[in-house]
Amino acid sequence: MSVTTACGSSPTSPRCASTINTLDGFSLRCEPQTDALRCRAIAVLNCDEVDVTPRVQSWMSSDANVVAISGAASEPGVARSVAPGDAQITAQADGVTSFAARVRVLPGWPPLIVADIYSFVRLAPACGVNDGVSGVQVTATDGVLAGLSATTDANGRFGWPNIVSPPSVTLRATKAGYQDATVTGGYTGIPVICIAPAR
Repeated sequence: MSVTTACGSSPTSPRCASTINTLDGFSLRCEPQTDALRCRAIAVLNCDEVDVTPRVQSWMSSDANVVAISGAASEPGVARSVAPGDAQITAQADGVTSFAARVRVLPGWPPLIVADIYSFVRLAPACGVNDGVSGVQVTATDGVLAGLSATTDANGRFGWPNIVSPPSVTLRATKAGYQDATVTGGYTGIPVICIAPAR
């Protein structure tokens, strides 16, 4: 998952200057593939998000016994699993090291990004920001998170900290007096679940 840096509106902001010749911080955007994790370098230059992968000189893994990452200079990094565990992936461009992407290797899986995953269950049909439903059990029914569950809080929020961000996952929301509801999400995010009262 990427780290996005927002620009201020001040004309003196260094990130909003008319010309930026060096990277003063950049992140990695990694996408899961069948047997690997493919990473590109992303920076905010002149207040726009820019793919700066062509400026990468090297890719690094904090623990090559867990994750090996390869990629010639100026090309995306390709991370592959070596053994179960946690590691961090970084890139170096213009002499600057990127923010680290946390990854986790589970048996039989390619490296997966580690993140805090949260979303909401809200009352249908409005499904608005003030329509959270508490006490809903949300369970992952497939993929690497299968069987994991959480219960929504007073605002309808649920989630898991420090967990792998799956390529794909189906979540089922259940609560007595309501119709079951399902959504499909993945490493790009988990949609809000809209749940309707039972008829």
